Amino acid sequence: MEGTRLLDPEEMAAAANLRGASILFPDTGGARQRIESQPMVKSVTFERAWPRNMRIIVQERRPWGFWEARGQRYVIDEDGVVLERVLPDEGAPVIRHLDATHSLEAGDRVDSDAVALTRQLVEAAPQALGLAVVAVEYRDEDGLTAVFSAGGGFASGEEGDLRVTFGDGRDFDYKMVALKALMERTQQQGVEVRTVDLRFGERIAFQ
Repeated sequence: MEGTRLLDPEEMAAAANLRGASILFPDTGGARQRIESQPMVKSVTFERAWPRNMRIIVQERRPWGFWEARGQRYVIDEDGVVLERVLPDEGAPVIRHLDATHSLEAGDRVDSDAVALTRQLVEAAPQALGLAVVAVEYRDEDGLTAVFSAGGGFASGEEGDLRVTFGDGRDFDYKMVALKALMERTQQQGVEVRTVDLRFGERIAFQ
């Protein structure tokens, strides 16, 4: 058993249930299903180690951030899978699902597009916009809204921050360019912008 840092290798080996199995015709399909049913397992591969052994290589999921629903914070990985008994790094992003209708359990999957979009924004916004993402909100109908601030630190926003609704991750590059152009134009005109909606292509709404 290889690749286990957070998982118990003995538990994974027991779940595989390949000890004593034929090296020629092992039930790797069943073993894969049993191992990948564990929320912390992202993938598993099998390699024959002749003459009698089977090498099992597990790729674990890594905690990335938080998904907040109904007042509860859940640890998620970069694919949006809910994890348990682990924590992400300090200052990790928090996506607040404002209209969540139910609680979550380990192994559940939240909106992976919203998670991927948040990752892109956190990485790209400081250089592309000169702003930091300080909060992220998600609604089932509206998608993702990011709150930007010239100050640093996730969740350190203040009054006057810029709220931008991206919806989903489609046309991300265009949305960033359009937002940058809008910021520059309104700044030149002395117009203060508090909210921007980028969900409808060239029809950009702002206040």
